[in-house]
Amino acid sequence: MDSKITHIKIAVCSDLHFIDEAKAGTTKPSWLTLKPCGGFSSSLWDDLLRLIEKEQISADLLLCPGDITTYADKTGLVKAWNCLTELGQKLEAQVVACATGNHDVCSREVKYKTSLEALNNPTDYFENLKQLSPPYPVFYPRNKKIPHSERVHYFGADYLFIDEFEHFRLVVFNSCARHTSNSDDYQRGRAAESAINWLKEELKNCSSDPKINIFLCHHHPILHTQNQGNDFDFMAKGDQLLAALNEHGAWLIIHGHKHEGRIVYAQSNRGTRCPIVFSAGTLSAHIKLGKGFRNQFYILDVELHQRPFSLKGKINVWNWTEMNSFKKADSRLDGLFSDTGFGEKDTYKVAQEITEIIKEEYFCNWESIKTKVPRVCNITPQDLDELCDYLSDLGVAMEYDENEKITMLSLKSEAYDE
Repeated sequence: MDSKITHIKIAVCSDLHFIDEAKAGTTKPSWLTLKPCGGFSSSLWDDLLRLIEKEQISADLLLCPGDITTYADKTGLVKAWNCLTELGQKLEAQVVACATGNHDVCSREVKYKTSLEALNNPTDYFENLKQLSPPYPVFYPRNKKIPHSERVHYFGADYLFIDEFEHFRLVVFNSCARHTSNSDDYQRGRAAESAINWLKEELKNCSSDPKINIFLCHHHPILHTQNQGNDFDFMAKGDQLLAALNEHGAWLIIHGHKHEGRIVYAQSNRGTRCPIVFSAGTLSAHIKLGKGFRNQFYILDVELHQRPFSLKGKINVWNWTEMNSFKKADSRLDGLFSDTGFGEKDTYKVAQEITEIIKEEYFCNWESIKTKVPRVCNITPQDLDELCDYLSDLGVAMEYDENEKITMLSLKSEAYDE
């Protein structure tokens, strides 16, 4: 492993929902609605490009967990894929990859007035995806052409396995491959038993070199309920798929579909080793976003380890609003927010380290704590709440601003006497 490389950066933008204005009608499903003049209904995409240029953001990979268009709109599909490949070039990425979402395939039940009208539409749910240029689902900005066999494997075996890079391996999985035209089926995902078995065989033949293992898909392979709602749109056999992956190192699972940013640890069949499941919030769906829902863009900063069974990283998150463009997300009200992450589970030990600092200095701002105890940025947003509980038990008081962002830590008055 190159000693100069200590981490890789993964840019993630999900559920773009590009759509032609004529097809969108009055529903306005996306901020990336295409106007007849060729522009967008909002400044979101231009704002994203300006953000990357202004903050000089780069990434090793640009990953999109699907739903790049809406209602299988071909105009939106073509524009979205072109924009993603251009974005990958702006980020100087080695790989741009996109997993297929349910809105990207023509699996919705459609009723045609005549049989002749039906002939003008693809009988293959994936035909529009197969015709995309550059070839879908993977683009290599550094002039590497995608072999024809890679496309064939993705659409035939339901996944594409990329293991030629030094520091990471990537599986792009098509959770929509088993779709039918049944109206109850088009939102769901599925992992076919054949795909799981074939993937197992490929993983057995992988080199033992320590790499970051990344699995990209659209549907969530573990339960993800929202607002006390039902979880009917999951990936069937997702648990078997994760178990197969978990036999071969630590995996970072990146999915979309739910429009809600979240990081959790999945159940494990291998003791303490468990997959990290990152649910990417939507970049541009135009919906009424409640608590924990934001239009977001992500950079995941993942550390390289010699041990193949360890994953640790932090995330930077930007929220987009029509009024304020892209702004760094740093509030617990944002669901996912910057300078949190994954991999650090011993929150009590981290709380003890912070407490020792506070006992020496009596008070300290949160930005200084992140510098002095960098592991705090590898804690998930949910576990950060647990950390705060431990700090309180250990005699540390915390101050918050109006957005519930931690600002200052100090000793509680009763702790001075200890």
